[in-house]
Amino acid sequence: MRYDRQVIGYHACSREVADRLIVHGEAFRESKNEWDWLGRGVYFWEFGHQRAHDWATEWPRLRGKEFAVVGAIIQLGACLDLLDTDHTRRLAQFATALTDSVGPLRANEGARRLADCLLINAFCDSESTTYDTVRGLFQEGEPLAPGSALLLQSHIQVVVRRPDAIIGLFRPRGFAEWGTP
Repeated sequence: MRYDRQVIGYHACSREVADRLIVHGEAFRESKNEWDWLGRGVYFWEFGHQRAHDWATEWPRLRGKEFAVVGAIIQLGACLDLLDTDHTRRLAQFATALTDSVGPLRANEGARRLADCLLINAFCDSESTTYDTVRGLFQEGEPLAPGSALLLQSHIQVVVRRPDAIIGLFRPRGFAEWGTP
């Protein structure tokens, strides 16, 4: 399915990387970790600049370094949208066929989403469609109130698999300076 809409995404990184991206026009480096829950690509928080900022303050690789939040205009294009039940049903059918042919997937281990990453990459690689983006809801954090199903850090992430889906970059307002340790 093709999504002709654009979303705003926010990516947290070191200030050095942000300068290379925005000032020098360098390309993002694709994440290829085997635990990336939405598969390989460049990760963004959809409409979540504060969540990106908060993540930068918590991420061990950025601890003690100057960090930045880079904004991006993303054309979803050919999107594997995991908030659309048509997509999740197709992915579930694919998962069944995959486990029938290769056996059980490696289990997710807490925040290390080994099975999810493998499944999404295998699905995207097997389709005749070249996916520009993958979009999913991640429920995270403590409940907003006792007994609530709403969590404090839930967010939508968009993974850009095809660099041309990033239309442009910007430095978000509201951050007078790049983040500091």
